[in-house]
Amino acid sequence: MKTQRNLRSRILAALTVFAPFSAHAHHAEFMQDKPFLQGLSMPVHGVDHLLSALAVGLIASRLGGRSRIQLPLVFALIAVLGSFLNLGGISLPELAVPLAAAAAGLLLSRGVAALPTSLLVVAGAGLFNGQALLESAPLTGPAAVFAAGCVLSALVLCAAGMLLGDALKLSQNVRTAKLVGAGVALLAGLAVAFPAFNNAVISLIE
Repeated sequence: MKTQRNLRSRILAALTVFAPFSAHAHHAEFMQDKPFLQGLSMPVHGVDHLLSALAVGLIASRLGGRSRIQLPLVFALIAVLGSFLNLGGISLPELAVPLAAAAAGLLLSRGVAALPTSLLVVAGAGLFNGQALLESAPLTGPAAVFAAGCVLSALVLCAAGMLLGDALKLSQNVRTAKLVGAGVALLAGLAVAFPAFNNAVISLIE
């Protein structure tokens, strides 16, 4: 019982991490002609995008060490690559985003594999997320400014995932890591099955 109470307390404390993103959503009216702010908002436009970035942070927290820096950077940089590949005419289906989030969740639910496997899953998630982030160059400003906002937002979400993972002590608690990973995979599945659920965040922003 004491262990369960401690776990619930850590979960409640960790959920405060997400408060800034709810507040950020209310600033959508100020994004007109502000490509950087538009970029900041892009990764939170879908639950599947949120899950992907948060899952990267959770995996990094579980692995620890250099992974805490390597995985978020790989995710953000590959997302930028994916966005510009899309501009060049190489595109992937939108369904790839929740599938990537589900794969990250399943990886975590299995206790997390070695770093190379984790990097591969994270890179795939970044590529698929990047495809959906930039379908056309922003008309209100340079694409580089927009992309910088996307990268920063993705890194903040990854950091939020790491803070959540640290609060839940995923690096020490295999059972909790498996439960959290299964939860991420389940939410990704719901994002596929129920588009309204996946679009809940973008509805607030727009």
